[in-house]
Amino acid sequence: MAINPIDLLRERVTPQVIQPDPITDASQHQFDSKAALLDQFYPILLGIFAYQHNAFNYALETPSAGFADIFPQQATSASFNQLLEEFSRHHNLPVETIAPLLDSAVYPSAQALRDDIAPADVVGYLHTYLPVIVSSIPAWSMAVLGSLGLAGLFKPEADIPPAAETVSATETAHHMPVEPANKTFRDQLPWWLGLAALLLLALLALRACQREEVPPPMNTATTTPGTNTSSSAYPASINLTVGSSSNLLACNANIGDAVLNNLIGGAINRVFGTQYSCNTLVNPAYSTTLPGQDKMETILKLVKPYPNASLTWSGNQLVINAPDSATITQLVDQIKAIAPELSVAAISPLDVNQSVNSSIEASRTALSNLSSPAPAEDVARALNLQIINFASDSAVIPADNKAILDIAATLMKQSPAIVLMIEGYTDSTGDAVYNKRLSEQRARAVVDYLMSQGVAANQLSAMGYGQENPVADNVTEQGKFRNRRIEFKVVNTQTGNTEQVDESTAVTTTAEQASR
Repeated sequence: MAINPIDLLRERVTPQVIQPDPITDASQHQFDSKAALLDQFYPILLGIFAYQHNAFNYALETPSAGFADIFPQQATSASFNQLLEEFSRHHNLPVETIAPLLDSAVYPSAQALRDDIAPADVVGYLHTYLPVIVSSIPAWSMAVLGSLGLAGLFKPEADIPPAAETVSATETAHHMPVEPANKTFRDQLPWWLGLAALLLLALLALRACQREEVPPPMNTATTTPGTNTSSSAYPASINLTVGSSSNLLACNANIGDAVLNNLIGGAINRVFGTQYSCNTLVNPAYSTTLPGQDKMETILKLVKPYPNASLTWSGNQLVINAPDSATITQLVDQIKAIAPELSVAAISPLDVNQSVNSSIEASRTALSNLSSPAPAEDVARALNLQIINFASDSAVIPADNKAILDIAATLMKQSPAIVLMIEGYTDSTGDAVYNKRLSEQRARAVVDYLMSQGVAANQLSAMGYGQENPVADNVTEQGKFRNRRIEFKVVNTQTGNTEQVDESTAVTTTAEQASR
């Protein structure tokens, strides 16, 4: 077994409790809204099952059990109604629709867990996935859940109320029995946080292979203050794309110090010419070394002759892409021969759904881990982890991305100093004028949605650039996919300039333009 329990409920429960109905739903939009709501409900439900051990058994043994029935006994109707109202506000559905929808999902969820694993092992299974579950609980729900007796999910250990005495089912007409426990999962918080950090790093690494976007143009390396230079959280990386005439189309590096920056810059100048430079972010969060860095110039010389070839080099992982498989195979073999310390591979075939889903989970995790007031750079960084995969010729935001924007909206409302520019880009397919208009419509759609969730108008602006400023080739499917993007940038309210945040923000000029 053992898939992510949130994914398990999405696969097993969502199709049972909601179905597209052209008469009652009127459109796919309402179906998507309900599915997005359930996506935020499942982590809460799983958190209750893990935190209150009797909750799962009660739900499994009581087919008529509703959402309110599985909360600890101290839950109040006022607080529960507030939670429903928050669901309503974040998903634009009436409470009268939400309440029966959530109730209908409780028993099937318990059944799905029972059917997939032995009932006696459910709590242990959920504890294995607690970092994923807790990080996926929507930020806007945390305060209300605390008032519903689940403070131990979010508050420091000292604030956790003592476990209540066990109450039999006949002693309470509404709430499930509360099981006394000597140890809640908050007692193991440090372990979970560490595992959550590892999970986030894994998602970031996966996304780097699937959407190798690079930061905005900088004529010189940008240095971001930091405190930890000895133990870096992220590997150094470089992403580079060769143009159609063997020029340097785009380049980005994320590194820990100026020494590595100078090494990369020197290699770029010697291989492609002094008119080119690499856009770099120097931040002590990144490593100060790159495995195989002494072979960098040789590796760039191997890649340069192939138009529209690209490499993504993160830590000891190097991924090659090119318009034809023969070139990819040749480059992989050549680089393996000169740099055996690197793990060199051909880029995976484009899997849009996997790329989008992974990016959304990474963004959700990063946003959920932010506390209020959140720094603007951290909010933009987390938002840039997601891929907003608009349908062709459409500016309608997918429901999964709306759930991410909901979390960001909450953080932005709590931190009015956060000001973001949302920029839209397309690939080069089609008419340039049309693409520019479409990219602006998409950026504006993001702004409008955030405003609909309560973010102030003066915290947001939108621009569309169409097919300008590509971050990858417009020949391969992977390159086109990278070029179709939404970028979130921090606006300096004193100068009006946008600021670079990290590797997940794409370049907005070619490498040659960046040197001018």
